[in-house]
Amino acid sequence: MTFLETYALGGLAIVAFMTAIWLLSLWLRNASIVDIFWGAGFVLVAWLFYALTPEGFARASSSCARS
Repeated sequence: MTFLETYALGGLAIVAFMTAIWLLSLWLRNASIVDIFWGAGFVLVAWLFYALTPEGFARASSSCARS
């Protein structure tokens, strides 16, 4: 999977997640619940990127170590 495909899937995942939360907030008539789930969105995307990267985070940390 290429870099752009991975980021596109991450973008779609966060859009789908936040849209679902927004629809839930409309149903509950409480827009303040959206703020609670921002952090969960970052965690979702981090785990998705980890799952889509064959070497996981080891690849990113090893490339940082070389710098």
